[in-house]
Amino acid sequence: MKFLDMSGKPCPMPFIEARKLLLEPKTTELCIRVDNSTAVFNLTRLADSIKAELQIDETGECDFNVIIRKTGQSDLSAIIFEQETNTGMYTGSANIGSDAGADIDTDMVPDNDLKSIKEKTAVIISSRQYGSGPEDLGLKLMKGFIYALAHQSLLPAHIIFLNSGALLLAEDSNTIEILRLLEQKGTTIYICGVCADYFGIREQITVGTITDMQRIVEVMMLSDNVINI
Repeated sequence: MKFLDMSGKPCPMPFIEARKLLLEPKTTELCIRVDNSTAVFNLTRLADSIKAELQIDETGECDFNVIIRKTGQSDLSAIIFEQETNTGMYTGSANIGSDAGADIDTDMVPDNDLKSIKEKTAVIISSRQYGSGPEDLGLKLMKGFIYALAHQSLLPAHIIFLNSGALLLAEDSNTIEILRLLEQKGTTIYICGVCADYFGIREQITVGTITDMQRIVEVMMLSDNVINI
């Protein structure tokens, strides 16, 4: 049995890391330690999606061992993503929502069309926290959002950081490695130069490209899908 300790890791990290291990042929049984009920719910959903056996042991007030066992009936096709080298895109059986709300089966979409969909999407992050609630919650949600974004079957072509969102690229930010992964997969990352100067972090930027508002507006105008966070 393989063991994965995800204590203290927020959603969606336990789900994504467990999915990675379950895709390995040698992983027939996986025990994931988590400390919140949301992770238990998501791991239950993961087990159901691949038709695996599930065992949940509560080891403390908020501590759980979630055991997922593959069986002869298990079907990994629902979570298989085959990474294409140097494109940042994945092919497989994953369904992704189009801007019309319909599902797109990537098996049925030609590679050129996938590239076209990807190139039409830009994500604008204009705050270091997600939402307007408590700051510590907003920071945790933003990290979870970027982490989930980096593990989608179809990545955005561009991510633009404005205002306090630029702080997510400062050297002490806990999102640097995730953003570096997105960049390695082919997503272009832009940081507002005025924002970087305002917060005094220009010299700390090691991921992405510092740019001006002219380029930012060009990217937004040329994108069919602009997602504002």
